[in-house]
Amino acid sequence: DRIPGKYVAGKTIDTGDVPVNFVHRDDVVRIIYEMIRQQKWGELYNVAAPQHPVRREVYAQNVQDFGFAPPVYKDGPVPPHKVVNGEKLVRALNYTFLFPDPVTFRFCL
Repeated sequence: DRIPGKYVAGKTIDTGDVPVNFVHRDDVVRIIYEMIRQQKWGELYNVAAPQHPVRREVYAQNVQDFGFAPPVYKDGPVPPHKVVNGEKLVRALNYTFLFPDPVTFRFCL
């Protein structure tokens, strides 16, 4: 039940325009399986869905799906952030994400 919008419901935040670095649980399981099956040892891989929508898009979908109170977004510059690039993993495993877009992740409570 780790739903991003649940943790910011009704709160005031300044990170609404920061891109997310999320990965779906089912992709994590499949990636681990593929690493074992393909014997990909001794390498470091970044694991994140290939699409990085901004947090406010993900939270808006969570509000719609679960009825959480929407967060209030502060105006101002986008805080410093990083976007995790998982291309090395995709190439090494020839992996295609089941859930490439965090906005479309489906969660259960």
